[in-house]
Amino acid sequence: MKTKIFLSICLFLSFSTVLISKNAHHNFSITIHVDSIIGQEKQLMYLYKLRDEGYSILDSAIVGGNKKSATLKGYTPYENEYSIIFSKRGPVNLIFIVKPNDKISVNITDADNKNAGFTIKKDIKGSPATKRYAEFWEKLNHLILKRLKYENSMSTYGISDSLRKEYKDSLNYYLAQKKKLIINTIINSKDPYIVYYQFPLSITLSTDSINLLTNRVKKEFSYYKPMGHLGVNSGYIEPNATAKEASEKIARIWKSRVMFKQEEQGTKKKTIQIGDVLNFSLNDTDGKTNSFSKYKGKYILVDFWASWCIPCVKEMPDIQYIQKEFSKELVVCAISMDKDHRTWKKAIKDFELSDLINFVATDSKGNIVAEVQHFNIGEIPQNYLIDRTGRVVAINLHGKDLMDKLHSLIKQGDI
Repeated sequence: MKTKIFLSICLFLSFSTVLISKNAHHNFSITIHVDSIIGQEKQLMYLYKLRDEGYSILDSAIVGGNKKSATLKGYTPYENEYSIIFSKRGPVNLIFIVKPNDKISVNITDADNKNAGFTIKKDIKGSPATKRYAEFWEKLNHLILKRLKYENSMSTYGISDSLRKEYKDSLNYYLAQKKKLIINTIINSKDPYIVYYQFPLSITLSTDSINLLTNRVKKEFSYYKPMGHLGVNSGYIEPNATAKEASEKIARIWKSRVMFKQEEQGTKKKTIQIGDVLNFSLNDTDGKTNSFSKYKGKYILVDFWASWCIPCVKEMPDIQYIQKEFSKELVVCAISMDKDHRTWKKAIKDFELSDLINFVATDSKGNIVAEVQHFNIGEIPQNYLIDRTGRVVAINLHGKDLMDKLHSLIKQGDI
């Protein structure tokens, strides 16, 4: 299943919201400082929170233009997670772990505009819990992606039993590391929300072990109200009219964010179709520009992906197998949509993708380059199979379907 580039936006819209007017009283504040790029024009920021009955907006403020800083305020009865969304430029979902009386300050730069998912800043003032949460998520996300890679590798068509066993051993290793990370976090963390977040557990434990951990955290964090709800199903709370009205407001905010990005990057263009002739140039991992015309005479699989796209990562073993199977006839060009080039290069190393021809679709500021804009990429993974003359002969074929298409084309002499 494909991952929407703006997946986090779609997930956000699936929840109801409750709109709350600006708090008459508050017990925490978050001050945002933006750089010249994020703040080049005025935009709104919204402070919001997920509650039992849905999302609620706590506060909003204007930042940008001549105003490079703004403070958002809210009320929290205990340590909890709060988020900020920027209406034009900035993180899609900026997360904080907030306690009563916190006075948080954070700098937002253009680098923070390059994450299509949620962002948790480690370089933050006034919230050590947020920094620890960022460190936890960094480790957990790495282990999750590794698990998915080897999980999918085990089901790759045509691999040997010995290689399958090697993948299984690697999978079990990363599953064990994930379990270790979560258990250590539950036992050692002094941040009640971070501990509470681990439940229900995403790891396999015996009933006795789960009960032991649950009782342990309930006792250690007896002062933390949410802990009393562990193991209790509160059920679905029907949103009221106010929540539904607020949901429409949030939908407009997110839609305007997406539309702004499309207009800014010029992505509203004609979609590439079968029969179109393609020839374009992109930068590789060394920063050198390479033209796709150099691969003329072979089939080219142009695959758009990103390090944060789970389906993309999961299908990479299949793509690598297909490249190996058709090594004399096929060139695979993996084009990353990652906005941060360091993240892209690290993913190539982590997921062992150096056997592919790797390009990046963004410039140093994280913007989609002109050569890629005409593809009108709205979701990934997305691929194009190009024949020996540079003509598109198939779009979005995966796994066995892609193999069958290549077999057919080669057998029929590229008809």
